[in-house]
Amino acid sequence: MKTSIYRIYTEKRPNLAAFVAERFDGFSIIAAEGYWQGKPEPCAIVELIDTGVDAAETRYRVYELAEDIRVANEQTSVIVTETETFVSTFRDWKGE
Repeated sequence: MKTSIYRIYTEKRPNLAAFVAERFDGFSIIAAEGYWQGKPEPCAIVELIDTGVDAAETRYRVYELAEDIRVANEQTSVIVTETETFVSTFRDWKGE
């Protein structure tokens, strides 16, 4: 299935998972180390895969989440990326 993967790059905060879970049923949070002006800081990448139901609605919800995270973290900005990809879900795959 052709779909989009969204990533939100932000500061790592203890309540991030709960904050995202209020808005999306499924997601991943990847812990990382980012650099700003040459200094390391803990960061997080929130990854969301479009369910394919309504791409425009999903994009809107991701952007809304990014803005809510930016405001809650008192950040000047966060980064959102969108990558078109193909996704396969495997359940009881027999290799056929």
